[in-house]
Amino acid sequence: MTVSEFATTLTRYREVAGLTQYQLAAKARTSSSSVCRWESGAVLPKRRNAELLDQAFDAKGKLFAVWRMAAGGRSVPEWGANVAELEASGQSVEWVCPLPAVPGILQSPKYARIVFEEAQPFLPAKELDKLTRMRCERFEQVSELRVTAVFPVSALTTFPEDARSEQVTHLLRLTESGRVRVLVIPEGSLLVGLPSPLLVFRMRDGSTLASSDHANGNIVYREGDGLDRLKELAKRFMQSALPERESRRVLEGLL
Repeated sequence: MTVSEFATTLTRYREVAGLTQYQLAAKARTSSSSVCRWESGAVLPKRRNAELLDQAFDAKGKLFAVWRMAAGGRSVPEWGANVAELEASGQSVEWVCPLPAVPGILQSPKYARIVFEEAQPFLPAKELDKLTRMRCERFEQVSELRVTAVFPVSALTTFPEDARSEQVTHLLRLTESGRVRVLVIPEGSLLVGLPSPLLVFRMRDGSTLASSDHANGNIVYREGDGLDRLKELAKRFMQSALPERESRRVLEGLL
């Protein structure tokens, strides 16, 4: 399924419903110019827009399924689309990971490959290589994003020596860029209240959004969606971590 095929399907749905592009835009809470671009095949709508389009036609997930198939050919897997979009438009992010894993955007190639092999053991090697390459390219693709990464030191100590050494060297190099702060949570710390990675974004327009990982993707939280509670959880985990200088000494000790 391609972008042009989604465009054709969207146009067919609109014409069968007897709607103009302006009327569809009103029902889907977007602009008529966006509808025009989607129907021309110039661009694929974002996930939330695709969901609203499906709701506008009462398509019961059928139009959204077409979008998912078209989105499968994008440079970012569909299950990571929300985070990728936030990374691209965010000013900074506090990435808090209670699990023994370095945040994806900061992973080195050997480390990322092991993560994908463990998470998706049935994928062929070629697909694992592709996912690893895409993950490791993300940091350079979002050149304006500043990252504060909080994760337990076990995210490094539990990995094989070669992957650990490459990952630690990579983290130290990133911290020297001025765009990355690494705060490690020491062994023995009690990590409760946060079952999955949490990302708190400060956007360029001054707003704050959060994203939490789940088995089938990630959910974005906005004001009124429990955002304050998530921000407090992130703050609590940051307070459990070692200060930046001490964290760096821990990293250097793992080489």
